[in-house]
Amino acid sequence: MKENMWEIRHNIKDSFKLAKSLCENYHYSKTVPPSKHYFLVYEESELVGCLTFGTGANPYMNTHLKVQNGEALELTRVCFSKHKNYISFYFKKCIQILKANGIKLVFSYSDLRQSHFGTLYRAMNFQCMGEKKLKGVEIWNETKNRWEHQRNYWKKYKARENQELNWDKWVEFMEFKTRPQSNKILWIYKLERGKKC
Repeated sequence: MKENMWEIRHNIKDSFKLAKSLCENYHYSKTVPPSKHYFLVYEESELVGCLTFGTGANPYMNTHLKVQNGEALELTRVCFSKHKNYISFYFKKCIQILKANGIKLVFSYSDLRQSHFGTLYRAMNFQCMGEKKLKGVEIWNETKNRWEHQRNYWKKYKARENQELNWDKWVEFMEFKTRPQSNKILWIYKLERGKKC
């Protein structure tokens, strides 16, 4: 596409709302986590996709990746309704902005339960770091008709006045439907130089 036929808008007003709408309609998770950077992709003035980057759920990820606090971000969502340019093209444009903001490394996960084996990450020159076995469970949300990470229920558990039941017993007492978290593949992209697996 010609340069003036596409546009990336970074952290504009209502970024979360617009990204949320896209993900609810076109992403398998139907969600978008709160993020630090929202990139909205427009083609011919139409919103067609988003890429979002946040700190991630693991507070020790910076240490694990051997970078300073604030220097690594998780690519939390890539969601497009359609696109004429390659997604990797838009990713690289986002990376230029993140690099200017002091980010040195981006990481992400592909969910094996969703049969995601990293095709998109390979196309974007991420480095494969192997499969990670995750502990804990996912809990079925009857109201929203979807599986959710157990952290969504942890605050409710901690807020109880009666703390006689430990976490596992409380989940059982509440009769939640659970399943083990699926294993995921960790991918990293060094902003100085991306490497393929």
